[in-house]
Amino acid sequence: MYCSYCGKHNPQQDGRYCSYCGKPLAEASMDESYIDEALQEIAATQSAEAWDEYGEAEGNSQEQGGQRQRSRQQRKLKVYAWLIPLLLALLAGGGLYGYSSYEKLQNDRVTGWHQEAKRQALLGSYDKAAGLLDQAIAVRPRYTALAADRAIVQNAAKLQRQLSETSAQLGKRHIEDAAQGLDALLTELDKHEEPLFEPLHASYKEQRIRLTVLTIKAELDGLDTVAALADKLRVADGLDSDEAKAVRDQIIGKIAGLALKDAERLLQKKSFTDALAAADEGLEYASGNEKLEGIKVQIGKEKKAYEDAEASRMEQAMQKAAEEDLKNRTAAINVDQLDVKLDEYGDLHIHAELTNVATKPVYSVYVEYTLKDSYGNVLDTGTAYATPDYVEPGEKATVDDIYYGAYQNATVRIDRAGWYLD
Repeated sequence: MYCSYCGKHNPQQDGRYCSYCGKPLAEASMDESYIDEALQEIAATQSAEAWDEYGEAEGNSQEQGGQRQRSRQQRKLKVYAWLIPLLLALLAGGGLYGYSSYEKLQNDRVTGWHQEAKRQALLGSYDKAAGLLDQAIAVRPRYTALAADRAIVQNAAKLQRQLSETSAQLGKRHIEDAAQGLDALLTELDKHEEPLFEPLHASYKEQRIRLTVLTIKAELDGLDTVAALADKLRVADGLDSDEAKAVRDQIIGKIAGLALKDAERLLQKKSFTDALAAADEGLEYASGNEKLEGIKVQIGKEKKAYEDAEASRMEQAMQKAAEEDLKNRTAAINVDQLDVKLDEYGDLHIHAELTNVATKPVYSVYVEYTLKDSYGNVLDTGTAYATPDYVEPGEKATVDDIYYGAYQNATVRIDRAGWYLD
């Protein structure tokens, strides 16, 4: 047999592989019996032509006669004797070479299509790869490797179409349907670790990121605390895509807005420490945010102003308290009315009305007084207690006392008032 790949003759009649190049003989080799039959036909044709020429030469020699002509024909016969086998060998070799060249060309084309199909598959162009494999199979339908690769490529193309459908669902914001589709795809992709499936794994990862981003976007409107938004920000930080970066910026902006709102609300309540903490929390995620930096400055100013005002108020309060305390201790009782009357029996009736002008209740209020006659002479001094005994701030008390046996008009003077603070 002759190998259709390298064109060399293999002496083993029952051999399945070429002993020179190792290619299978059964699929692309030329049957040696067929070659022998072809060679025999060529030899028979060439022999008949040679013998016709020989007959003509013999006839001429008989007509002309002579030993010279016979000698010439004999030399021609000798030439044909070695020329015919040579021609047969050349014809057989040419036919074999042509057949081998054709088969080699076909094999080269199949190999080229196969290699290009692999390259296209690795690039993710599975439909183009399948078309190239179909061309190769049409030429070499018995190559099992081509059929096996085509089955794998068709499976990859199917998964690629499913990914395209999932991408379309994401574009329509059908998040639940897209999530179910991606889960099903993951189950199939986990079964394939071949290099040609790497584009599908990469595409799946991109779709999963898109799904996560869209899910976060759908939830953002319902999140109204910095802590909840921070959780979503941590998820977005783990994603690598332009969409993820955009949603990350959106989350940071919302965190800054909420932190600013909380800081302003707490500032209005004069909760300076909590307001500052709210601003700092926002700056942890929105570093350098101008509004948050500005509210921090404002908090600091208002805190200082408030503390200064409080210090002044406290000072004033302390001063007022001291004044009140002094007043309570030294001027708690005000004498509103004081008079003295002489009755028909010659006794002097002393009457005074007192008011508690202190800020605290007082009790056991008394007055010390002096009685003088019309010449300014002291008639008597005395002490009288007021009623009621317990007097609230702003309430009044009265003092009544009698000096017996005066028998003359007199004047009275309060020398001192006394009390106890409650």
